[in-house]
Amino acid sequence: MLQLAATRIFTGTELLHDATVHIDGDTIMRITPGIQPGASRLEGLLAPGLVDVQVNGGGGVLFNDAPTVDTLWTITAAHARLGVTALMATLISDERSKIVAAIEAVTLGIAEG
Repeated sequence: MLQLAATRIFTGTELLHDATVHIDGDTIMRITPGIQPGASRLEGLLAPGLVDVQVNGGGGVLFNDAPTVDTLWTITAAHARLGVTALMATLISDERSKIVAAIEAVTLGIAEG
């Protein structure tokens, strides 16, 4: 079981101070008060990841300008640095060929993980 301790943890509804999150696989099992011995210590605020449902670009690139898997990786890396853990890549209205290229890029990106 992974244990992450932080001086500040936002649960989505409350801000805890000096607490430890206990994680089993991809599931948060519990949050306990205090910094537990052996827990990995994190600096800063520990909070749930953000989900952005409309992303046209990031990291200096716009999906419409280059609808490719490489562009998606650049965009997702830029958003991840800001706490985004999931996003929906979107296009600004454009010609059919751009839309098809974007669908193909997203399909390939999902296949690549």
